[in-house]
Formats: sequence, C-alpha cells, structure tokens
Amino acid sequence: MHRSRLPEDTISDYAFIQQFFASMHPRLWQDVETQYTGDEDIKTVIAMAERLDSIHWSTGVYGKEGHDKQPKESAYKKLEHKPKKKFNNDDNSVQRREQRKKEPVLLVVVKDI
Repeated sequence: MHRSRLPEDTISDYAFIQQFFASMHPRLWQDVETQYTGDEDIKTVIAMAERLDSIHWSTGVYGKEGHDKQPKESAYKKLEHKPKKKFNNDDNSVQRREQRKKEPVLLVVVKDI
C-alpha cells in the first residue's frame, strides 16, 4: 500500500523503508541498501531505488525473468513417452467378458458334520 494512503503515525519511517526493501528484488535490495545511509527521507530512497531498478532492467541484471522470450530447450535428451495402454477397451476384452457371463459358476459348500 502506498504510504500516502495510510493514516498518519501508523508506521515509522524506519519500518516503512524496511518493508520497502523487503518488497524489492534481492539484487536491487542489496544495491539500494548499500547506498542508504539513514539520513535520506523516504522520497529520496524511492527515487534511488527507481533509478537503480531502471539500470538493472536495461543492463539485464535480473536475467530473463520478466521477458517474454521462449525458454531454451533442455540440454538433456527429451524422453519420448509411449502412449498409455488402454485397458478393457479392445474387442478381445469385450468378448472375454461376454464369455465369463455365459460360463456357469460352480459353488461348493462344505458343511461341518
């Protein structure tokens, strides 16, 4: 949330700056925090972070995270997946099922004497 929208005296400047640092990319955080002396006001810190962020984007420090380029193919050989077997869908299984229905079932009951 933008600080101007918060009621007055709800968060200290130090806490706001720490939350601001925590919301940054780790590399940007590292660069801004090293230049932060503690004497700057919040607007100066935000301006410094924006300037460094634009430098990072233009020089490619963040890598390919935000770009819409297609990922490189893996160096590993891609496995060709065999199609899965379809169980109980072929004609033989249907015929076997019909035969089982026609076969008489023999029940054996054993009684203790």
